[in-house]
Amino acid sequence: MHKFLMAAAFAFAAIPAGAEDIAALPGQSNAPAKAAEVITHKVEVPEIPLPACNDKGLLSAVKKFVADYYSDNLDQNVRFRRHRYFTMRNLDRFSEENVGNYKTEKTRPVSDVVADIKINQGVAESNIRICKNQNPYTAPKNIYLIIYPKDGAYRCLLINLSDEQGDFPSFTYKKEQ
Repeated sequence: MHKFLMAAAFAFAAIPAGAEDIAALPGQSNAPAKAAEVITHKVEVPEIPLPACNDKGLLSAVKKFVADYYSDNLDQNVRFRRHRYFTMRNLDRFSEENVGNYKTEKTRPVSDVVADIKINQGVAESNIRICKNQNPYTAPKNIYLIIYPKDGAYRCLLINLSDEQGDFPSFTYKKEQ
């Protein structure tokens, strides 16, 4: 008796409840449903021309911004003056870096800023340029200039300009036609 009940339970479990009462609607069949198809598409992101890392207009805007940034700083100790001197002296030598190389823990804080721009600003990786200054000294650190389009101009973030963590001064650069 026990085996008979088990067999009956398995038989009824294989048939969905009310399956025998379902009639096909006109234009439909009772054939089993196919697995859902996954539709994928590639979004074409227009590549926006960005200024080169050695663009003279960009470099002069960076120098002016950094000079104004440092003039607002009231800290006038010897360490700060030395930092300011070497930073200002090396702002005319930037080289382009591959954005794809800045995705790991070792490349922080640049990788954090790039991720923030991609996620919060909705900027494609192809529309971000990273420029690294060619500082021959160990102190101050290399300054990174991250450029991306925003509101018909370019937003420029400077990383490692100050010693404060999370302080990334920025300015807007409009390329002269």
